[in-house]
Amino acid sequence: MKKILFLAHVSGIGGSSFAMLNIIRNLDRSQYQPIVMLKSEGKLADELRKLDVEIHFIPTINQVLYNESFRLNRRCIALVKQFFQSIGCLTHWLKQNPVDVVYINSMMLYPYLLCAKRAGVRTVIHIRENWPEGEHKCQRKWAINNIKKYADEIIAINSFSASMFANSRRVTIVYDWVDFSNRYKPMPFDEIFQEDCSRLKVFLFLGGFNPIKGGKHVISAFVNNMKSPEYRLLVVGNSDTIMDNEVRKLLECDKRIKCIPPVYEIQDIVEQAYCMLSYFTMPHANLALAESIILNTPVVAARTPESVEYSLNGQLAQLFTLGDMKEFVKAIDETITDYESIKKNLIDNSSKIRMMFDKDENVRKIHEVLKTVTA
Repeated sequence: MKKILFLAHVSGIGGSSFAMLNIIRNLDRSQYQPIVMLKSEGKLADELRKLDVEIHFIPTINQVLYNESFRLNRRCIALVKQFFQSIGCLTHWLKQNPVDVVYINSMMLYPYLLCAKRAGVRTVIHIRENWPEGEHKCQRKWAINNIKKYADEIIAINSFSASMFANSRRVTIVYDWVDFSNRYKPMPFDEIFQEDCSRLKVFLFLGGFNPIKGGKHVISAFVNNMKSPEYRLLVVGNSDTIMDNEVRKLLECDKRIKCIPPVYEIQDIVEQAYCMLSYFTMPHANLALAESIILNTPVVAARTPESVEYSLNGQLAQLFTLGDMKEFVKAIDETITDYESIKKNLIDNSSKIRMMFDKDENVRKIHEVLKTVTA
């Protein structure tokens, strides 16, 4: 039995932590014993305990600055101080608690690879970030060089993430798989909007109110440019987290918009939706785009390396230039105009994306990496 220590810096469930949780859920427990090191208690720890996973905590665990300049301010100085503390704590823990592999769940935790090496432990790092070439070059180069030096195996969630390590033979692309087996819950639009939606066009936004997901832009485009009385917008996100007063005013002024809390069981609402809208404000893995394509729901999304890859080079989604509101509105209009042909194209070709994000195939790749690193 090989012991795998997973290292994560978040306590909630979402994004990278949700993906890690899925890996642990599908780990072959006859071969591997997962152990998880976290920063603090939270929903992630609760879910791990349900899986009978051993959990430990180092409160000073944190990520490094991501595509950001280091400045001599309190935040950066505190971050560096925490790092030195946590590196010492993790190194000591590893020497006292032998494991076979340290599995780093984010590129921005790369300094902890050194802890594993000091303890003589093999390493895997999961690259989930998009750090464009040419941005904060010194930090980017330092991170990549350290990962190449100290990681025994590198897993990347898509081709762009893998491209940062193009000269390394140890990179395996493992997509964050899409599995709808436990994600169906009846959520009729008629009940959500309290009206007959059979003749309406309901647009869907799954990004909540995280500024990176572009909720403000989607809501603004809907209120100011999509005036038809047959249009509706469903925003999936906790409205209690809205910090922008302009967003609040937009929501209050248009009764065609409904907000519902985040929900894991999204299959029914995606399948009912006329179109899924996405407006990322920076390049990032857009798994909601892939999920919508797999469910044959048309998508309008920002053109990024990830969205191009996840849509068969843009063939299965209407992509617009990142940050261009006019193009976003134009892409929505074109989707409405060409809706039937877009829908047919999805039905005919979405199986290719379904295969890309197939759970069994990507779980197999995870086990191959672990088999290699523990051999």
